[in-house]
Amino acid sequence: MAGDGFKKLTGDEIDGLVKSWDRGAKRSWSGWIFARTMRAFGYDKPHQGSIESWRGELEFCQHCGLDEAQWARFDAVDRAATRAGHRHRDNVVLLHMLAASAVFFAVSGAVALFGTVWPWAVLELGVLCGIVLLVRRERAKDGSSVPVHRAWLELRREAEAFRVKAMLYGFGVDHAQDIPELAEKHQDLDLASRATIDRGAQRKTLASLLRDQIGYHAENEERWKAVRHGLERAIRWIFYWVLVAVVLHLVPLVVHWLEHLGWIRLDGFHGVLDFLHSPKWLLLTAAGPAFAAGLHGVAVKLEIQRLERSSHAMAERLRNFRQALESDPDIDMKPLALAVARAMYAEHDAWFNLMGINDIQMPA
Repeated sequence: MAGDGFKKLTGDEIDGLVKSWDRGAKRSWSGWIFARTMRAFGYDKPHQGSIESWRGELEFCQHCGLDEAQWARFDAVDRAATRAGHRHRDNVVLLHMLAASAVFFAVSGAVALFGTVWPWAVLELGVLCGIVLLVRRERAKDGSSVPVHRAWLELRREAEAFRVKAMLYGFGVDHAQDIPELAEKHQDLDLASRATIDRGAQRKTLASLLRDQIGYHAENEERWKAVRHGLERAIRWIFYWVLVAVVLHLVPLVVHWLEHLGWIRLDGFHGVLDFLHSPKWLLLTAAGPAFAAGLHGVAVKLEIQRLERSSHAMAERLRNFRQALESDPDIDMKPLALAVARAMYAEHDAWFNLMGINDIQMPA
């Protein structure tokens, strides 16, 4: 795919990624950290103990014309892509929360929280070492020379190319001529090798795919919108509390200044004033913004707002295709199917390039 900045992987390398990342029906903890953490901010998809593929609606699978062996290949790629994606999201959340925790431990040591210093220094050192190990681990995983982030992108691109080709399988498409951007994907699924299916099956295949993808993008938009709003609320409230803490921290200075001028005298409140001026307020005023920055970093690294907008736009495009299909019983099916395929692949191409620049890096 031109312009993605990655060296093209061979078919054997893709197969190696599938073998490395697909665990079949075995229990997987990938995605647990992301799902549990983001639940507090509106993420409503619970972590599943095992990873299952999603071929699409049953009607789509029945009428597109692929046999079970071909779908089994898709299942493996889809599961591998999902697991790699879950691992990357876990690493993004963990990285930013560790970075914020390092600030918290540093401040705790500086103010001698609980009357001690060295345990906080040890914790800070441990967190910083953990960040280094996490970044190194993300860059090479499961015996593969391909980083986790890259594996996720390549496997998801492979799976979605297969899905588009599955839709086109019974339309008599010459993929090298009609849709060359798919020609390099899934050479084992040759579109020209199958005779054209009947018009009724074509309509059912296309209608079920559109229905499935519209539902996916609509749900995706709502899910990311809820997470975005949840993160924004959390960040705002953190800064509100930090602002309150800063104001309270300044109250003793103002009171002492007014007492020095002889304007007021608050002998009975010096204990309260000493508490408000305690260095321990740095835990909130310094670590609070660090955690807010961590939440913002998660939203930026995962491109939550852009994914929300992209899903909204894609759902609208697919609804237009569905309207064209449903409003004209005599519509030429092949050009419409090709238009849907190009739109779906262009959307995923844009996703690939967007997420391609968001690999795991040392936090700033």
